[in-house]
Amino acid sequence: PDHVRKEWVTKHKLKQFDSGQEFDIATEFIMKRIGGEDKSKVQHNKMNQTLQKGCDNMGYKWDTCGQNLIDTQSDHAGYICFGDRYNIKQGGLNAFLADAVNSGARIMEQCHVEQVVQGLYKSPTGKQRSRAMGVIACVGEYKIKIKATKCVIVSAGALNT
Repeated sequence: PDHVRKEWVTKHKLKQFDSGQEFDIATEFIMKRIGGEDKSKVQHNKMNQTLQKGCDNMGYKWDTCGQNLIDTQSDHAGYICFGDRYNIKQGGLNAFLADAVNSGARIMEQCHVEQVVQGLYKSPTGKQRSRAMGVIACVGEYKIKIKATKCVIVSAGALNT
């Protein structure tokens, strides 16, 4: 909500949450990438149409939200809550993980991170802060150390994270 973002900016000096800054730019990119920014293409199934009609009859306000589907007008789109057997949902796995791999990221299966390696850096306010600099992990019988150049992503939705 806007009032929370305003508090973050004023009270905690987190300028990236100010209107038009990094958070807005990232959110816009994400919504565009997953296809969630265009509400006009959403075709409601019978269940949603019934709910809309009921809201109209009761005088309740409702709105369509963007959906992260390649084809929101597909016959299968209205039943995506039961599974995505036609691969039309653009969630993290189909969108961003695929983008990362296509950009050169490497995915390690059966990798167990034992420790996130911390290091110090100087924050924009001039204070020394700690941040993740890499990981120590086990892949099968091998123990490896991975040094991060930009960021550390420990998980993309795995259990126990």
